[in-house]
Amino acid sequence: MKGKLFALVFMFLTPLMALSVYFTVSHFNAIKHQYNQLDPNLDNYSTGEVLFLSFERMRTAAYETNTPDAFTLKKEIFDAKVSVLNYKSMDRHSFYYNKHFATDVKVLEAQSKKLGEIYASMSPGKDRQDALLHQIDVMTPTMEDIQEVIYRIQLNNFQGMKSLIKDNAGLAETSALCSLFLFFLIVASACYYVIMLRDVIKKKNIFISTIYHELSGSLHKIQMSADLINPRDDVLSAEKYLGRIIFHTNKLTNQTKEIMEYSKIEIGNVTLKNSSFSLEELLEAGISLFNEQNGNRLSTRICPHDGYIYSDMGKLTSVISNFLDNANKNTDHGVISVYLKKNRDRLVIRVSDNGSGFDIKKLPFLFKPFNQGIKAETRQGIGLGLSIVNNYVRLLKGKIRVRSAPGKGSTFTVFIPLSSFH
Repeated sequence: MKGKLFALVFMFLTPLMALSVYFTVSHFNAIKHQYNQLDPNLDNYSTGEVLFLSFERMRTAAYETNTPDAFTLKKEIFDAKVSVLNYKSMDRHSFYYNKHFATDVKVLEAQSKKLGEIYASMSPGKDRQDALLHQIDVMTPTMEDIQEVIYRIQLNNFQGMKSLIKDNAGLAETSALCSLFLFFLIVASACYYVIMLRDVIKKKNIFISTIYHELSGSLHKIQMSADLINPRDDVLSAEKYLGRIIFHTNKLTNQTKEIMEYSKIEIGNVTLKNSSFSLEELLEAGISLFNEQNGNRLSTRICPHDGYIYSDMGKLTSVISNFLDNANKNTDHGVISVYLKKNRDRLVIRVSDNGSGFDIKKLPFLFKPFNQGIKAETRQGIGLGLSIVNNYVRLLKGKIRVRSAPGKGSTFTVFIPLSSFH
């Protein structure tokens, strides 16, 4: 059961861990991408100045009449820069994607085209120079608008990039902390269940050792009794040894049955098998396996009740039988009492004795299997009986109440709600 719980916890935490790691990596990659975009965009921040510088060099070349090719070269450089900006202004993912910028670039392209037409249509001289300078003056306001728009684009993009980096950095930090926390939970859960598994292995090793001593002890006594039986001896001696063989055979049978019942509980293969029966039938079945030992006497009582109840008689029989077995081993020359009663809303089973009792502070350990502390106190056999009782009562949706004190005996009362019946 605990293994299944660990598997569920692991299956729940692992996808969360993977998801958290995915978000962490995604956000860090987004930050790296945005950071990488900053480096080439540093050139973008000087684009306005570079374009304006190229424009002014083209203006200066218009004054140089001695080198007529100088203007053509400067204008080609200027047109190339304008073409690049025009291409960038149409790319949705570009730094310069802006409607105002695209409009201004189109206007500048048209003005530059007209400037080229003026240069090509006129002969070299003062008139062409004046016409070129006039057209360049016409282009100047457009250049200033473009430069202003570039500054606004730079500012907006920088602020946007700053916000994106800030937001992603916060998300990445949160995701990283969540990943670390989930990793810690997984490691802590694994460590906890490893420690718990070691404890279970230790208890099961103790249990196996206990089973060996219990079974080998009974088998040894059976073998000794069988060896001591001599048909030529008197009948009373043979009956004594046969009685020992029968006693230890029944003990082995009950212990084997107890182990099988606990094994079914451990693997979760226990279901209710309901049937109709009376309180008298339940009592008779519950005390049928009781062997008076240690000089104990059994007392039974049933509160008068008509009709039948509908439940798992086998489970209730096991509850009574294990309580009786526990009381029998803890009582010496005393009285063990069994009381059954059916109220309107519940079934009551009470088993009490005036035996050795136990410290009620150790009650939390009483119903745990393989617990040698309680075993030493109550002198039980293989220590599974009360654990089986506890599991069966929980399966029947009932409760157990215990009263005990050292030297004053014990009383176990089981309450089974009638909602468990039909």
